Amino acid sequence: MALPGRHVFLSFTSELTRFPTEATSWIECARKGVRRAGDVAVDMSMFTASDTPPPDLCVAKIQECSVYVGVVGFRYGSLVRNDDDTRSYVELEYETAKTTGLPLLIFVISDDAHGPRGFHSDPHFGDRQDDFRARLDTDNLTRCSVSTPEELELAVFHALRDLPPTGGDHGRSETVAV
Repeated sequence: MALPGRHVFLSFTSELTRFPTEATSWIECARKGVRRAGDVAVDMSMFTASDTPPPDLCVAKIQECSVYVGVVGFRYGSLVRNDDDTRSYVELEYETAKTTGLPLLIFVISDDAHGPRGFHSDPHFGDRQDDFRARLDTDNLTRCSVSTPEELELAVFHALRDLPPTGGDHGRSETVAV
């Protein structure tokens, strides 16, 4: 029996699990890319009931992973409670992975991606999301822009396949982005 691959933390906002359809959503395609690379996807939708506060559980799960994959769309997402309502979970996940030293693979959904009305904007926290997307530039990361879920699947697969092997400590290494 083959050993399971790396644990890859997928970070995203919930609407990306529904569009364009649940069967071929952005996130289902990202998960397919992870599986195709022989790895195991981990994300908040897989968490079970716990007496641990959600932000603490999220941080602990990221620290158990070997790679961070951020799928960055146009919505800022849910705010972390008891965090002065200043960060979304996606931003918390990104900062945790960066601090932990995981390889950071960032996939940004491009402006020309198809979606329903309102897909390309966040009516409540649009400025925060714009700032977060811009921050990815100032963090000196090479990001991959994708226009379709299928393109995301291939990009995730190739990035994970091409990620340099790392040893020990859950595969943590220097920050790497595609």
